[in-house]
Amino acid sequence: MLESLTTLEQLAEQYPGVHRIRDYVVEYTLASMPSHLIRIDTLFSLLVEHTRNIPREVQTQVTREVQIAIATLENKGYRTQALYLTPQEHLIKGSSPGEHEDPYIPVGVQMGQLGIQEVIHARELGVYFLTKNGEFYSVPKIERNTNIRLSLPSLNYKGQTIMDPIPLDEKLRQILIYSATEVPFGRRLR
Repeated sequence: MLESLTTLEQLAEQYPGVHRIRDYVVEYTLASMPSHLIRIDTLFSLLVEHTRNIPREVQTQVTREVQIAIATLENKGYRTQALYLTPQEHLIKGSSPGEHEDPYIPVGVQMGQLGIQEVIHARELGVYFLTKNGEFYSVPKIERNTNIRLSLPSLNYKGQTIMDPIPLDEKLRQILIYSATEVPFGRRLR
């Protein structure tokens, strides 16, 4: 991993777009970033966004270093959010989960790509996902269409979430005053 950081450091000196990627990798590698802020998806996004205008051979080199960083994250239990969210959570977030049988079982489990224990660990690391205030949840004193955090509920022995996601404040505490209307596959607490 240190070799990857050195390579990214050298490339960042020559190509300014690589700075963001390097900074993100350095933050999580040095454990200065809380686990719930580390996202494999962010590395993919940074890679696409910041390597557009650099030579192809440099893109290839940066991609290789990011793949090493992603492998390191996966060894620690992180997974791509698209796989550990349930179809219900995807719909709340505004992304398309595709066709799946159970709205409460994470997509990766239903596709056979992840095991239940693997998803449980990834969800514990991820803690929450983001959605727009006012879409399905409305939190007073937060401007409409501003991102809000929703919990990643625990899973039962079948791999189903035990409840619907709930809003969290910036300290990851449950927000007690909110309304939820027409939440996809909404249900009462179980």
